[in-house]
Amino acid sequence: MVGKASLSCILAAVLLVSPALSSNVKGVAPEKQALYQVSGKTWTCLDKSKTIPASAINDDYCDCPDGSDEPGTSACPNSVFYCENKGHIPSYIKSYRVNDGVCDPECCDGSDESSGLIKCDNICKEVGIQYRKHKAEMDAILTSGVSTKREWIEYGKSKMAELQIEKAKLEEQIAIMRTELGALEKIEEVAREREQAARDSAAPVNVVIKTDSKCPPCKISSDSAAFKISSLRNHMKNLQDEVDELLTILHDMKRDHNQNYHDMAVKTAISGYDEFLVDYDVIKSERQEDADEEDNIEQADDVQDEEQDFTNEVVEEDTDPVVKEAAQGNVVSRITSAFVTKLEKLLPAKFKEALPSSLLNVDEAERLQQATTKASDAVREKRNEIGTKENDLNGVNAKLNKDYGRDLEWMKLENECFEKDEGEYVYSICIFGGAHQKSNRDGANTNLGTFDSYTGSADSSSPEYHNKQLYNRGTKCWNGPERSVKAVFECGAKTEILEVTEPEKCEYQFKMRSPAVCQLVATKGEDEAEARVIHEEL
Repeated sequence: MVGKASLSCILAAVLLVSPALSSNVKGVAPEKQALYQVSGKTWTCLDKSKTIPASAINDDYCDCPDGSDEPGTSACPNSVFYCENKGHIPSYIKSYRVNDGVCDPECCDGSDESSGLIKCDNICKEVGIQYRKHKAEMDAILTSGVSTKREWIEYGKSKMAELQIEKAKLEEQIAIMRTELGALEKIEEVAREREQAARDSAAPVNVVIKTDSKCPPCKISSDSAAFKISSLRNHMKNLQDEVDELLTILHDMKRDHNQNYHDMAVKTAISGYDEFLVDYDVIKSERQEDADEEDNIEQADDVQDEEQDFTNEVVEEDTDPVVKEAAQGNVVSRITSAFVTKLEKLLPAKFKEALPSSLLNVDEAERLQQATTKASDAVREKRNEIGTKENDLNGVNAKLNKDYGRDLEWMKLENECFEKDEGEYVYSICIFGGAHQKSNRDGANTNLGTFDSYTGSADSSSPEYHNKQLYNRGTKCWNGPERSVKAVFECGAKTEILEVTEPEKCEYQFKMRSPAVCQLVATKGEDEAEARVIHEEL
């Protein structure tokens, strides 16, 4: 029978030979300790590639290809070491940093240095206090940033809805304007056709004039000529006849109407007729004076405009009355127009409506020309209006198609500018605009680039895609590239430039904060995930 003392010695020997039977394997996280507990004398590597003696775990010799047999030593370079860090956040470091004579900050409890090469104090309590203070500050920033971002998202949605309404309104206005333009173009076309027809009916007449032997037969062109003068005179006579005929009808109506029948229209016509007669003799007298003036003009040798001057010079050498009539055509037209204008002013409104249209349109070609000009002006005006509206629509469409972030959070920042004084220079950036460097010494302003694209990730659907922006095509450096800026954003309570660096010549990096990149929903178990980070050496 074995004594109690002998049994204790046997158990101690077993523990020394088989450390894997211990309840806690160094360098292994609590949740993975069960993977290292064995009931026999062997243990299988975690990648199932090999079975080794249980005593080979943490024996400072790498047996397993995956390095899983040496979690607490530096024997396997591909293994990791777990730092418990009580009072702070647990973490992992690479196994090659275990017992290297350096107190790693990731292992604030000093558990990674147990060989005696160096003594690392357990400072996890102090580190934990500082960490929690910093985390509280960051949480406050995050809360504020998230709140601001939600407001910006609502702003973006509201502005987009307004832009959609504005787009629909502009499209409708442009469609209506195009219809109006089509109608105006048709009016212009008809006006031009009527004007041309009127001009064709009064086409210039070529008049052959006989001269002496020094000058061969010459031709002059007059847009009035003998035919037009004759037509105008006939037109005047017809107008006078029409007026007289109208007056005769009114006279007979006044004489023959039934006095006992009270027709207000008839009474108004008779009253207007009586009023007109008072001034009619004056009109006829003035018309006679105009006719006498016309006769005098036919005998005149001096006419004011250049065409008439030329004509009169030829007329002096020829007594042909047709030539003289051609020279005075415009004056006759003015006299005719003056008569009709006087008559038109005196006639009551009801009489004007009853007059033949020819009576009130003496110089039809001139009036048609004015109508064409007005129609052309209206077409040009309408086209300009359409052009303005189309420019407005293009601007709206550009905004609707612009990438303002996953939730439109960047729309609020468009054209907002931010500065950072770095001593020698003041750096500025306008979101979706340009970046600049201004000298504090002489005020020289250098273009560092204009917004080009987001560069946070190659995948535009990634949450990090909008976290970085590229501003390029800035002023070219002397003997170097064009200047450019990479703006790198992190979550913040407000948008600001934290730091400006120049990693490469004329390639700047703006470290910035903004609510625009704050995550709206924090990941569950953030602390636990943070504990699983493996800190690599840079």
